[in-house]
Amino acid sequence: MEYSHLKLLELRRAAFYRTVQFVVAIPINAFMMVTLNHPGGLFGARNELTPADLFVWGGFCALGFLGMPFMRRPYKLGFHLYTAAFLSLVPWCLLTFTHDWLMSVIALLLNGGIGLSMLIKTRQRFATPRPLRMPQPDMFGRWGPPLLWLNCMAVVMGVLEIGYQVVTSSIGLASAALVIGGALILSIAVELRYRTPEMRTRSQIEWLLLLVLIISALADFHLPRILGLAALRQGVVALQYSLRTRHALVLQRYFFRRPAQLSALSFMFLISLGSLVLSFPDVARSGHSIHFINALFTATSAVCVTGLTVLDTATDFTLLGQLVILCLIQAGGLGIMTLSTFAALMIGRNIGLGQEYSLIAIMGESSVALVYRLIKFICIFTFTIEAVGALVIFPQLLALGIPWKSALWKAVFHSISAFCNAGFALQSDNLMSWRQQPGILLTLSALIIVGGLGFGVLYWCWQRVRGVRVKATLHARIVLWGTMVLLTVGTFALFCTEFHHALRSLPLRDKLVNAWFHAVTPRTAGFNTLALEAFQPLSRFLTMVLMFIGAGPNSTSGGIKITTVFVLILTVRTLMRGSFEVHGFGYSIGHNTVYRTAAVLTLGLTSCAAALMVLLVTEPIHFERLAFEVLSAFGTVGLSMNVTPYLSPIGKLVIIALMFIGRVGALTLVLSFQPMRKEEIIYPKANVMVG
Repeated sequence: MEYSHLKLLELRRAAFYRTVQFVVAIPINAFMMVTLNHPGGLFGARNELTPADLFVWGGFCALGFLGMPFMRRPYKLGFHLYTAAFLSLVPWCLLTFTHDWLMSVIALLLNGGIGLSMLIKTRQRFATPRPLRMPQPDMFGRWGPPLLWLNCMAVVMGVLEIGYQVVTSSIGLASAALVIGGALILSIAVELRYRTPEMRTRSQIEWLLLLVLIISALADFHLPRILGLAALRQGVVALQYSLRTRHALVLQRYFFRRPAQLSALSFMFLISLGSLVLSFPDVARSGHSIHFINALFTATSAVCVTGLTVLDTATDFTLLGQLVILCLIQAGGLGIMTLSTFAALMIGRNIGLGQEYSLIAIMGESSVALVYRLIKFICIFTFTIEAVGALVIFPQLLALGIPWKSALWKAVFHSISAFCNAGFALQSDNLMSWRQQPGILLTLSALIIVGGLGFGVLYWCWQRVRGVRVKATLHARIVLWGTMVLLTVGTFALFCTEFHHALRSLPLRDKLVNAWFHAVTPRTAGFNTLALEAFQPLSRFLTMVLMFIGAGPNSTSGGIKITTVFVLILTVRTLMRGSFEVHGFGYSIGHNTVYRTAAVLTLGLTSCAAALMVLLVTEPIHFERLAFEVLSAFGTVGLSMNVTPYLSPIGKLVIIALMFIGRVGALTLVLSFQPMRKEEIIYPKANVMVG
């Protein structure tokens, strides 16, 4: 069959792409076979290639090499031989499923996925003499798709070998080094060849990572570390390239028009990435990977700045693990879009109209200029106040006799955790050992309050401090007055209730400070200096109410927010007076705001009730303790009555879902499933004489 020039060009590109896939799959499948072997199993000991493995792997290579000559024209037979090569490994993947199901699934998805994709697309390409569509221009020419695939495989190999250390034999290390090193060398060559002016003006992080890689190799050549840095560098390259593909542009246009979905997915992406890293063996002090559901729970709690933990942050995680948790807290507290936009603004890049629209909707501002100004303020203020908090806490920890390195790390960790309202601590008893350290507790409580006010309110306060005459908005007044009332009432109630109970062993000064601290910490912070089980029922109930309310919107906190409660109170007052206009502080509140307030309350109560019902079925724990855990998860607080470590897998999944709902917002999640509505054309009304 004679083909047109465009059709032949399409077939040659497809043949080149499949050939690269086959060549790269040779060391990858050797790595998989070494990994999937199990002592005493079907194929022999782990980290060895047995005759059975060599036979299967040799058959794969033989079919592929046999198809290579036919791909030069290209002929249909060449594609079919490649397809047969990949599908020939599917039975081997299924036979090894009982030995290592996760690696078997990865091998099955790789070989079976490529084989089925090749089979389907080969039929489509050779069914019609004309190309299905015009070849799309690519920044790397015909090397674009193969290079993206090769870099993705390098990242996967890096995660498996350097992250999970699944193979220790020379064959496994050589296979990983071949794939990752080949991706690095080929990527550098292609990037230098196709280096356009646009690529010169963008972020050069991949070249900075290459410089770090070279310096690290010259200083101390440690193969796993070098491979890890190389895989990280190729992951950045793959991400940069994938964001410029046609499919990525379509997704960007889709999600930037749907800010609710974009916000929810950004948190899901960060949680997934954090779960992957926290499941690495080097992250745990035991030297073994923690259970994935525990990694998922910890990552969700950190990203959603909750503080509930199924593992002890101080004893179960290494310094690297604690650093990963701290990074997740910081990213989750500020948000991925805020951090990425701030980074783009710092290096002078344009973020695009779609992201500008999403930021306007998420930040609640009226113009792009205000959004940019607010984002710069958020990041600079956050890093500054966290640094100040750490500097204030550091000398107080030194006075307790803590070594300066440990004191510095704890000061930084607790400062960020407090400002982001996360509640993670580096002591097994949380902050109970510091209950008689008023300086530390007052500093942490100040960070918690500032972090919970909301960045819009903080920006207004900053303008007033600078002398700018800016009128207080209704939102700012509600948040400031509501915060003051809740803290005052909470402190007074806890002090009176627990004076002869949980606070009885403390002097008067520490009683006041701890009562104040425990009135502040339910505002989604999660620190505790007293055992919650020792609280009176009234104190526990008050804590649950404060956890459900939370702090200010657009902050690092959860809950239904102070503004929601205030609008509900004004609405009830309006109904009691028989009026129809909801107003307060000299402002009138629109009906849409009232409807959204009712929706937030209803969805919040429904989420908590549904989660509590499931936990009552799956967990043999007292009702009050489970209710406290549910409200703590929904409010992203982190306080617990010693329930979290004893949850079943189903219970952990329920709390994970509830933490995510509390951080993103139940209403935001509901709106993320709402389809886009086309703008309706409204025609002018006219009277027509009839009859």
